[in-house]
Amino acid sequence: MRERIMSRVGELCENPYRGTRMVGDKSYESRVSSRGGAYRIRYSIYRSERKITFLDIGKHKILGR
Repeated sequence: MRERIMSRVGELCENPYRGTRMVGDKSYESRVSSRGGAYRIRYSIYRSERKITFLDIGKHKILGR
């Protein structure tokens, strides 16, 4: 699962708008799933600084919405 998460983080670094914008928040999320469960990656995009900040990476149940 770690490889899948790191792969998704690499993809988000190349194109951060692949994720879904969270309702009522300025952050985005991307999902990674496997047989072991679903994981969520939450991050913010700072266009003026060309920077991405990863806020949370964890199981879907724990991070919730």
